[in-house]
Amino acid sequence: MLGYVLFRFQNRWVGLALLACYAVSGFGGLDHYTLAPISAHSYAMNLTIAVEVASALWLLTMVGRRMLFERQRR
Repeated sequence: MLGYVLFRFQNRWVGLALLACYAVSGFGGLDHYTLAPISAHSYAMNLTIAVEVASALWLLTMVGRRMLFERQRR
């Protein structure tokens, strides 16, 4: 939330950087597979991990696009 607030009202670059860090942390869900293989997890857990990673990828893509937009705007 801090990243969004900074982006909207204070410093766009710092806000975008915080949002990017948050998005990258979403890939941490893949750490489950370092401890146990995919087959050791339930279908629901695998689906939850996949949705978390997909959401992180989407957010990181949107933040990257916004960074490019902000750079071109200058």
